[in-house]
Amino acid sequence: MSTPPADPQPEPEPDPLSTLPRLARRHARLAHRLRRGEAALRPLLDELEAMIGASIALNDVDLIPRASGLRRPGAIARCSWPRLGTRIGLGIEPSLAHAIVDRLLGFDRKEAEHKLQVSPIEWGILGFVVARLLDRLAEGPGPFGPWDLYLDRVGPEPFPPDGLGPIVTLAWPLRVGPAHGVIRLWVPEMLLGLALVDEPPAPPITDPAAVARRFAGLRVPVRIVAGTITPADGLAHPPEGEVLPLSPPEGLPDDEPDAPPVLLVLGEGNDPHARALALGRRSDPDGSSLTILSLIPRSPEAPAMSDAPASANPPVSLAVELGRLDLSLAQLADLRPGDVFDLGRSADDPVLITSGGDPVARGTLVQLDGGLGVRITRLFV
Repeated sequence: MSTPPADPQPEPEPDPLSTLPRLARRHARLAHRLRRGEAALRPLLDELEAMIGASIALNDVDLIPRASGLRRPGAIARCSWPRLGTRIGLGIEPSLAHAIVDRLLGFDRKEAEHKLQVSPIEWGILGFVVARLLDRLAEGPGPFGPWDLYLDRVGPEPFPPDGLGPIVTLAWPLRVGPAHGVIRLWVPEMLLGLALVDEPPAPPITDPAAVARRFAGLRVPVRIVAGTITPADGLAHPPEGEVLPLSPPEGLPDDEPDAPPVLLVLGEGNDPHARALALGRRSDPDGSSLTILSLIPRSPEAPAMSDAPASANPPVSLAVELGRLDLSLAQLADLRPGDVFDLGRSADDPVLITSGGDPVARGTLVQLDGGLGVRITRLFV
């Protein structure tokens, strides 16, 4: 006896909200803050109106949570902010760029020419305008301290967001006399996020599993430091061919001169003990792997400061690195004695000589009076 066919299941109704644009909550808060703070732009607009002799109408800002309009034509101003270690970009559409230049020069451009690309002469004039507005902005402090921005250049090239992390685009519809267009400001999201520092903090993450999921994948560079060398006469760049004795990190056993212990060090700086993480030893016959011997506990107390006056010319100490590891925070948290890491090098491969983490020379390890030395083979000038 055959079973009757089952009743067809009704098709799910489409979600009427599925096509709506998505916006992160932090971006919504930023847009609200920016609209509330647009009055701070009025002095700049007044300055620009006085320069060009025309009224300027500014509409509400539109916050776009990505780098939008980078390749639109117009004049692109690149500004650096060395104190904060970042850059921002300003894009002026051709119609607005022409209107500003025409007002400054007293020129009446034909309507058909308003969409033409901005000329090199206009870039120079707009560079003067942007520099003057930055001077006006620098007269008073802002939420990040002084407005100490520097104008790098004005031209047609797109603003390069490389190395700045996520970018937020602030788009202001603007009218200069009869001309209208959009001015875009490309800002690192990290910088705009500082505008929310006085808001109530988000509830802390107390679930250890949630913390691990959020941060365990972050990568951290770890230096393998064999010791330090001190060039003669305090020279930061020892001459090529010179052989210098290698001083192992203080307090480490040195029972095997051919493969003395090394330190795993987090971050930069020439004092290996400042950020020492673990003690290891090259384990393979060819020295291509590293075995963790022991972890170095962190003292909760800061080291006492010496009352002795600092030397006016302290000796130059350079770190000798066997290599570097790129470990995740999860790997660092699970680090245990006996763990083995591949260094990707052999015992006779060149070593890197650094000052404050920056490479200054390359060398090779040599046997020197029962210990190890380093022969300088190449200087990085």
